[in-house]
Amino acid sequence: MTTKEYSIVSREAFQIYACNHEINVEEYILKLDGYSYDMMNLLDYLVGNADRHWGNWGFLVDNRTNQPVRLHPLMDFNQFSGLQDGKRNMRCQRKGFRF
Repeated sequence: MTTKEYSIVSREAFQIYACNHEINVEEYILKLDGYSYDMMNLLDYLVGNADRHWGNWGFLVDNRTNQPVRLHPLMDFNQFSGLQDGKRNMRCQRKGFRF
């Protein structure tokens, strides 16, 4: 999952960084890799993944520049397909998709 060249930074950790650097996280994510963000949300919706909190997804970061390259391609899917209890778990990270 990581190499000497690349690391993973959670969305949760990035939120702290963003607050200290006056970065609008939602705008940043959509500009960096909006397609992968939308696909993550769509797939979560389709499979009923209710465990998509800020610690379960994040960024692939270039260790040389310390800058996010894109969303990390591995997303947590250990809570899906019938393991949830009703509508409250069928939610996405943001309202609406850009399709």
